[in-house]
Amino acid sequence: MQNAIGIAFLIGGFFYIAFGVSRSFMLALLFLAIAHCGGSILWVFSTVLLQREVEDKFRGRVFAAELALLTLTMAASNYLVGELMDRFGFSPRVVTAGVGTFFLLPGLIWFVTEKWWDHKGPMVEPSQGSSGVQDISSSLEAEHFEV
Repeated sequence: MQNAIGIAFLIGGFFYIAFGVSRSFMLALLFLAIAHCGGSILWVFSTVLLQREVEDKFRGRVFAAELALLTLTMAASNYLVGELMDRFGFSPRVVTAGVGTFFLLPGLIWFVTEKWWDHKGPMVEPSQGSSGVQDISSSLEAEHFEV
């Protein structure tokens, strides 16, 4: 799942650049759809990883902070794009290609720094041969319903 996040950054970046330089309306639609697929993969997988890492009692606060930072980032990027086009006269194509290039940076950093991550953190994978549901339900019973 972690590799897919890095790949999703790269998909989003490359296809936003392709969208920005496209001369065909149909290709532009296709490139934009693929770029947004990369963004969707990125959002879903990073959210799942975050849910697996954060303790239940802090999860709501963590996701509230994540959504607040996302909203702030979206507002700042919209402001910056507007300034680049209105004040500095950049064309929408150049700005879009720049956004795509900026989107590539976290993906590249993701792959360069991945070797330093602790891959054996608190994430728990279901054991081989079991569905995981039985293990979870039995651990919940033992944890919350001891007599």
